[in-house]
Amino acid sequence: MSQLGSRRRWKEARATFRARWRAWRVASRNRAMARECFYCGVAFAPEGPDHRTVDHRVPKSQGGTDSLRNLVFACYACNQRKRDQDEEAFLTSEWLQRRRDDVETRAVPAARRRRLNGGRSG
Repeated sequence: MSQLGSRRRWKEARATFRARWRAWRVASRNRAMARECFYCGVAFAPEGPDHRTVDHRVPKSQGGTDSLRNLVFACYACNQRKRDQDEEAFLTSEWLQRRRDDVETRAVPAARRRRLNGGRSG
């Protein structure tokens, strides 16, 4: 009985290690290409809500795997907000739309925003 329990723990530990290894491999292989969030488009920061994480497009709780096709780079804020939602539901959420608008606003310098708004600030 104890031998079966130790085998189970070993298999679980090995599966966790494999998932981390795959995530690291995705990160190292695509480090140069992954400069922005898959969902909102924010440029990754070294820390804070905009730092890079690896997300499962189809959550593991819904049958997703750790395959490279199912893993994407997402900012911490999007990854936490998505949780175990379906990808389509998250892409159409109001929160993500507001986040994308905020990212666009941050990307455009203030002087250019004033020109685009006809001299008005904002």
